[in-house]
Amino acid sequence: MNVMSLRPELIELDTFGIPCFLVRMHGHEPLTAALVARAKAERRADPRGRNYQGESTWHSQDELHRDPDYADLRSAFDLAIEALWARVGWRAQAHPWEHVGLWVNISGPGCATHTHEHWGHGGSTFSGTYYAQVPPGSGGFRVENPDAYLTRVERECVLDLEPFSVPRWFELQPAAGDLALFPSWVEHCVMPNRSDVERISWTGLFTTSGLAAKPRGGAERGWSRPERGWLEHPNPDPLAAVD
Repeated sequence: MNVMSLRPELIELDTFGIPCFLVRMHGHEPLTAALVARAKAERRADPRGRNYQGESTWHSQDELHRDPDYADLRSAFDLAIEALWARVGWRAQAHPWEHVGLWVNISGPGCATHTHEHWGHGGSTFSGTYYAQVPPGSGGFRVENPDAYLTRVERECVLDLEPFSVPRWFELQPAAGDLALFPSWVEHCVMPNRSDVERISWTGLFTTSGLAAKPRGGAERGWSRPERGWLEHPNPDPLAAVD
């Protein structure tokens, strides 16, 4: 794998004021092809993988960021973070980041990833997903509006108020070579794969200086929370998972 040819293009997404971004990696083809092969090799080596909330999507172990064989993928994530930092006027020297998790997701036909509860990514500051194989119809990436609880009020209102409803989701339809960056606290999920081909992606976790990450997987494992700045959740109370 080689990242020398990658040229990141940062695109801000219209996600209810949440700082979510799409990084389009131009020149991604060699890296992407290698990652598809590596994903299948990881599954052959560990057919059971890790299972979360009864999902049918196959997930690898989540410490692949420690594997030197994934240095190029880590570098691709670094390019994305650098582009994001540049957008807000940060420099790596003043605001360094650390890789604290990396795993592969393989979703066969009909497979999906359930909505994560807040902080389900182990207290990391930002999460990123690199899309390696995304056949048409294989399911979008959804970000939930933090104000979605307002829809509960709407259910008690007359149908005539439908034009004033609050958007519940933003759904991204990524392509191979795209990298989505989003705050780890935001509720998100992956829609079912309606194609006949597997969807393959890689997810990485990052912390910024002064923020310690805890193992991902739920409240029983503990987590930390950003204390200030534009990364912070406007309302830390968890929302009930629906849909």
